[in-house]
Amino acid sequence: MAALVSTLPLLVSRLRALRAGALRGPAGAALGQLTSAVGKGAGFGGPAQLQLRLDSAPWGQPTPAARDLDAWQAALAELSAWRGPCPVSIVAGDDLDLVLGVARFARRLDFITQLQLSGEGIDAEVADALIDLDLDELRVVLEPGASAQAAGAAALLSASKQRRGSGCRIVIALLWAEGAPNQARRLAEAVVSAGLPPLQFEPSVRASRVPSAAGWEELVAAGLAAPMDPAQRRAVERMFAADDGEPGAPATPGGCPVGALRVELRADGSAWICPFQAPISKPGAPEPLREAWATADPTRAAVRACGRRCCHPTLGAAPPPPWTGALLDALGAARR
Repeated sequence: MAALVSTLPLLVSRLRALRAGALRGPAGAALGQLTSAVGKGAGFGGPAQLQLRLDSAPWGQPTPAARDLDAWQAALAELSAWRGPCPVSIVAGDDLDLVLGVARFARRLDFITQLQLSGEGIDAEVADALIDLDLDELRVVLEPGASAQAAGAAALLSASKQRRGSGCRIVIALLWAEGAPNQARRLAEAVVSAGLPPLQFEPSVRASRVPSAAGWEELVAAGLAAPMDPAQRRAVERMFAADDGEPGAPATPGGCPVGALRVELRADGSAWICPFQAPISKPGAPEPLREAWATADPTRAAVRACGRRCCHPTLGAAPPPPWTGALLDALGAARR
């Protein structure tokens, strides 16, 4: 029994890595909950995944930039001391030099790192710099009507990856928002021509003029796009039908697991669990992030009571399968 308890920190690390690299949808959400719960029992209580928002309007909410590279590095050092080398997603802003500096520091601290960009500003030199970061994943999310430079990022990154002999996973995704079906085939063909995996689906954050999933399935049938998972498809169809401008899709209140899964840091110094609830730490707050997380029960209660379901990859709120509770009980008994 003592041997099992002693291996719990290692188990937590492996679960985080597995969830970051392999699972999406209900299974990924369940594993994220399990990771957080096991980690809490082993003395590592906190979120299973982190997100750094370097952009000026995360989730469509304007955020005045304040953190410079030194401040972001200090935040990453604090996160590393608290959570260890867990999955971190960095969402780039317009300052690509800042993005490169933050991502480079995250890799130095051995975070499992995904970097998300819009594709804007990526030329051959920037593509080489991005590939040389040796990230776990580079994700370029194209919006409908993306510029020629953004659309051409796929070919530049693919060529740089081959020249550098990099193992970085490159994902090109299309934001499924108004106008996306008209642009999808052209962009999907460009991705396939660059020798990259088929175009990935990026769900809209709000139910506002979201296209039906049928347009995406036409691309999948043509071999130009990766299929969305069933839970994602159901959510997209509910968003298409609701068209009410609210986050995610209408759902029965209760059961959202995001409160135990993630923490998000923004450029103004605020910290969030769910971007559509109150922040758990405001800009300039003196308490460490670990304390803000530990005292965020009111926010977690609001998240659990939410009557929406978000299908975005970093907000996946699918309920866990029935076996999760039994497994957690067994792990808790083993520790006792």
